[in-house]
Amino acid sequence: MRRRRWTGPEIQMLRDRYPDEGPFQLALELSRSEDSVSSFARRCGLRTERRQYGNHDACPHPEHEKVSES
Repeated sequence: MRRRRWTGPEIQMLRDRYPDEGPFQLALELSRSEDSVSSFARRCGLRTERRQYGNHDACPHPEHEKVSES
């Protein structure tokens, strides 16, 4: 599989939007995979804002199970 090089405008878009938006929307707009976007962002030293997820009911990890008060 041949890899497509990142263009100047794509890199600028990544730098401008990745920290706030993350890889999903950029991947759609750039016709690239989320993995491609996030790995290139990492190589550029970019990070996303850490998001907190409030719905732990959907999380299967035992630490997030609710403790019933008896």
